[in-house]
Amino acid sequence: MEHIVALYETHWIVPYIVEFVIIFLLFYLIYSVFINKKRKTYVKGKKHADIDFFVRRYQIDVKKIGYKRVLKTVTLMNCFILSFTYIIFSNIDNILWALAFGFAIGFILIYSLYEIVGRHFRKEGKDKNV
Repeated sequence: MEHIVALYETHWIVPYIVEFVIIFLLFYLIYSVFINKKRKTYVKGKKHADIDFFVRRYQIDVKKIGYKRVLKTVTLMNCFILSFTYIIFSNIDNILWALAFGFAIGFILIYSLYEIVGRHFRKEGKDKNV
């Protein structure tokens, strides 16, 4: 146990990682229990704004990939984005800089993660046609 305490005290990044993991798990729990509870099946245009955007933007066929897989992936991406943005936001003292960096990091993460996963799912959906 004292090795963990020593690691926590000597490395500056460990407290941020611990805080990130706790916040990520908290967001994932809240997202899974309260938001995804209502999303049992995919109906285009109903209660799925983030998934609808994801499907329309990257021309993904949800039936080929599987709705549950898309839902879990979008949930993990959103929780990662929220957690990372929260860590950045909470560790900047000036509220204006915190807001600026929070929005910038949020937009960058949303665009990059959705782009990477969207391209992967599009490629996977095309491979299943063959």
